[in-house]
Amino acid sequence: MKHSEMELHLNKLNTAENVLVCVIRNWVASVNDNEDPRPFLGRVFDAAGILDGALMFDEFMHLTTSTAFRSMDIRREKCEVLGTGEKDILSVVSFFQFARVHWAYNRLLSWLPATSARKAFPLARGLSNIMSKVGLCVELRNEYLEFEVILGQVEASPSPGIPISKTFQ
Repeated sequence: MKHSEMELHLNKLNTAENVLVCVIRNWVASVNDNEDPRPFLGRVFDAAGILDGALMFDEFMHLTTSTAFRSMDIRREKCEVLGTGEKDILSVVSFFQFARVHWAYNRLLSWLPATSARKAFPLARGLSNIMSKVGLCVELRNEYLEFEVILGQVEASPSPGIPISKTFQ
């Protein structure tokens, strides 16, 4: 089993990760219900001290939903396990925060065409920077990585993204 395929449970997440999962799930649910997600985003991001991140996040999610060439597994609010789409988004923020910029871009390319990934890049980087400034750090987790043994040494690289279902759970 690849680490990127390992389940990641909500109770294992830190505050920054829980904030992102909350807004990801709410954004998708709001859009699916033909509601505007921005008021909720504003409240959550303001409470977290990162109000400037709300617009970046909204634009990032619009890019994802309008141009992704594969579906994203985003779970319902009460689901205790993260979907692979949620892990992909968290991993991009984490990679930027840990100065793994090329990993972040490659992960964006795992679900977005190159033109969209180039547009999403500064949005995700900006969000990760804003979060870092207030101490909201998304962990660099094994679940986001692939491991290979090369000449007796373990080499970690970002997972290229795995195929996921075409429906939201």
